[in-house]
Amino acid sequence: MKRWRLLTVSSSALLTLLLVAFALGWAGYSYLNQQLKSFGVTDWSIAFERVTISHIIVKRLEVTIDSLPARPGKEPATNLNLTKIFSFEISPLLPERIDIKSLQLKGTLLPDKVSATIKLLNQKQLSLKINSHQPITANLEIIRDDAAIKLKAHYDSNVLDANYNYRSGQLKADASYLLPAQHFADNVSTKPLPVKAQWRGNLSTNINSVSFESISSAISGQLLLSVEKNAEIEIDDSSTMAKGQLKLDLNNGIINSYRLELEGDTKNLISLTESELPVQLTSLSWQLNSTEQPELSLLNAQQAVNDIYWPIRLDIAAKGSKNENISISSRFSGKFSASSAELQSITPAHIELNLLNNTATAVIDSFNVNYPYSEPHNVFAEFGLNIHTNSINYEPLPRIKAAFNSQFRYQQQELVGDGMLLLGDHISVQHHTQINASRIKSKG
Repeated sequence: MKRWRLLTVSSSALLTLLLVAFALGWAGYSYLNQQLKSFGVTDWSIAFERVTISHIIVKRLEVTIDSLPARPGKEPATNLNLTKIFSFEISPLLPERIDIKSLQLKGTLLPDKVSATIKLLNQKQLSLKINSHQPITANLEIIRDDAAIKLKAHYDSNVLDANYNYRSGQLKADASYLLPAQHFADNVSTKPLPVKAQWRGNLSTNINSVSFESISSAISGQLLLSVEKNAEIEIDDSSTMAKGQLKLDLNNGIINSYRLELEGDTKNLISLTESELPVQLTSLSWQLNSTEQPELSLLNAQQAVNDIYWPIRLDIAAKGSKNENISISSRFSGKFSASSAELQSITPAHIELNLLNNTATAVIDSFNVNYPYSEPHNVFAEFGLNIHTNSINYEPLPRIKAAFNSQFRYQQQELVGDGMLLLGDHISVQHHTQINASRIKSKG
């Protein structure tokens, strides 16, 4: 009888414990569901492969998200203390390691189903690794070691490696990015362009609010963007190989100074000029070096680009059908936009000529050109041309000095010039010259 009573009491106690455990579990499950719904999660399921005090392996976790987290009508500005955020303590109840072999995120909010694997190592060195498989293949690793946050990300051929000290604010980052091919017009395009970025500086540990303006005003240091391998730009059938770098010095989000250095070589320029003209462009080498102190916010970088002074050095080579050679060395300032380029001469351009077995020196001054990318046939240019030679090698004339001073205008694919030809000390001839694709016409 006593045994039966003892068994009854024990069974009642066990049932009571089971009921309490079930009630607590159900309450916890309901609370968890309520919290997940506030984050837009409408459904979720989980399957465990292994559960121990030190290691949890989740075989599959599926989460359905159909809405954004609910937010109050107007939120106050949030101050970010990065030191406090990154130095958070991990609960001692959390296992030392958690592996999620298959994470599936889906729902009407997401354009594509997301598939990934996650590893969390909760030790002295906290480590989180995420490998995404769908819709993109990418790897992300975040490590917290002492007072440093290390981030490594890899997507396709794009790589980011950053190190941030959340106590001192020191930030170091290196990245490489493959800029996709660009098409500016039907006949202007670039091939994929490898770009490298380097940041050395600071990110303040205290940020006023969660906004791009506040974050940009919290950074100071030097940003270097570079294209080390030659980038290929195609205009019609011609190609340009270019490389260069851009340096920005920032102080609390303000561009204190910048330096831009670019150089390139353009080949196969014959396709850009009329084949009937006596002299054809064959190559073009150029350098662009610009340094300014704009004192503008990083957010107004476009304004800085519009106001930038772009000094350019050009070296041009042209060749005629009868072995005529022209080489031009000049400096310009330029203005570039998404639709056109404008150039003006800074100093006169010096030209060495070898035409019809005669050598001469020429100077181009007051040069101005407008080149619309999508309408190369509507190029406009005007310039002054002065040619001098000490001796003309031409049978009907004795070896006398000669000078040719003219003003030219190129418009609607026609070159028109007016000026004067001086032969020796006593002969001067005024001229009006027209050159287009089909003819050369000149009268004096």
